[in-house]
Amino acid sequence: MKVLLVAIIGHIVFNNFISAELVQSGIKQDRCQTGVVCMGQCNPYSGDINCSNRNVVQGVRFSQPFTQTPQVLHVGFYHIDVGGPQGTHVRFAKEHMTPYGFNIRFVSWSDDITYNLCVEWLACP
Repeated sequence: MKVLLVAIIGHIVFNNFISAELVQSGIKQDRCQTGVVCMGQCNPYSGDINCSNRNVVQGVRFSQPFTQTPQVLHVGFYHIDVGGPQGTHVRFAKEHMTPYGFNIRFVSWSDDITYNLCVEWLACP
């Protein structure tokens, strides 16, 4: 196994792990970031008109921008709140990835009532 040793400003980086002193000195290194984003609540019983056939885009902004567009973005269902006689018809897609963030498109169809839908995401350099 090869170990990468690099001396930077009197500090050493082992296998891409960076010390707090390097971060404080202004040298930036990308780290994985994670979060949850939701479609947005819809309640037909309190006046919301269309809780079926929804097509909603939500933007996600990274807490710290990456130096380049992340190479890895994993997204998975976190919370599903639907009802209806025909089963569950929902999907999501990630769109427009940049070093600053990305969009998630939530889609539901059929006669389902989609009260809310959330996904958890993980972005890595």
